[in-house]
Amino acid sequence: ATQRGIGHIELGIIFALYSTAKAIGSPIVGIFLPRLGVRYALWAGLFLASGSTAIFGFLPNILDRSSFLAFSILVRVVQGCGSALYQTAGYSYITAICQDSVATTLGILEVSTSIGFMAGPLAGGFKLPFIVLSAVMFVASCIIIYILPPIASHSKSSSAKLMLNLMRIPRVVILCIGLALGITCTTFIDPSLTLHLKPLHLSKPDIGLIFLALAAAYGLFSPLAGYISDRIGFRLLTVLGFVGVAIALQFFGPAPYLHLPLTVAQTILAGMGLGASFSLAIIPSFPDILEAASNCRYCQEKGGFNTFSVTSGLFNGFVALGQIIGPIVGGTFIENSGVDFEWLSS
Repeated sequence: ATQRGIGHIELGIIFALYSTAKAIGSPIVGIFLPRLGVRYALWAGLFLASGSTAIFGFLPNILDRSSFLAFSILVRVVQGCGSALYQTAGYSYITAICQDSVATTLGILEVSTSIGFMAGPLAGGFKLPFIVLSAVMFVASCIIIYILPPIASHSKSSSAKLMLNLMRIPRVVILCIGLALGITCTTFIDPSLTLHLKPLHLSKPDIGLIFLALAAAYGLFSPLAGYISDRIGFRLLTVLGFVGVAIALQFFGPAPYLHLPLTVAQTILAGMGLGASFSLAIIPSFPDILEAASNCRYCQEKGGFNTFSVTSGLFNGFVALGQIIGPIVGGTFIENSGVDFEWLSS
C-alpha cells in the first residue's frame, strides 16, 4: 500500500471499513433474516467472504494507485457484509437449535474463532493465507447449503419493530454498551502493542506469541464461561469478567503506579488474563440480551425465530462497533495525544 502512495489515514480507513460494514449490516441482517432464511444467509455470507478474501490476496498485483484504493475499499466492504450475514445467521441458528444451552454452545463456537486467529498467521507469505482461508470458506458454504438441516425461520411479527423496541430497554442498552466497551478493551492494543514492546527488541514471531496468548486463553475459557453461565446465571459472570479485564489491563501496561518492569513474561501472563476475563464478560452477554428480548413486553413470539435473529444482529453489531472504536482509541491516543500505552491500558 505504501508503495502505491496510500497514506496511514487511508490505510486505516480501508481496514476500518470491514467492521463498519459489519456494524451497519448485522442489525439489518437480523431484521430481514426470517425472510432470507438461515441457510441462504449462511451460504451467501460465506460465499461473499470467500470471494472477497481471495481477491484481497491479489491486490498487490494492482499497480495503479486509484484502482488499488478502489478495489481495497470494495473488497473490505464486501468482506464486512459477508461477515454480517454468516455470523448473524450462525448465531441465530445455534440459538434456535440449542435454546436450553445457548451460552455453552456459543462458548464452544468461540473456540473455532480463537483457533482461526491462531492458525491464520501460520500460513506463510501474503497471498497464501488469503487463498487458503478463501478455499475453506467456499467449501464450508457448499457444505452448509446442501447438508445443514433447515429450520423454521418465518415469523408473523415485525422484526424491525422489535429491534427498535429492544433499544428502549435499559438492560439491553447497558449490555450492548458493555459489549462494545469489552471489545474496545481488547482491540485498542492492535495498533499500539508493537510500539509499546519496542524496548524489549522482540522479533515478529515473539510479538505474535503475545497476541497468540490472548486468543488462546479466550478460546480455552469460552466453553467454561458458557457452561457456568448456563447454570448459575449470566449477570454475576459478566460482572466478574469485566472486573478481571480491568485487573488484567493494569498489568498489561503495566500501570505506572505499580512500578513494575516491562517484561515478556509479564505481558504474556497479562494477555492470558485479559483473554480469559474477556470470555467471562462477553460469552454470557449474548444469552443475557436474548433473555431480555424474550421477556420484554414488546416480544410477541416467545422463543420465536425473529427474537433470535434480532438479538444476533444487535450482538454482532455492537461487537463490530467495539472493533471500530478500539483501534481508533489506541492509535489516536498513542500517536497524537502523547498518552503512553501504560496509562491508556490502566
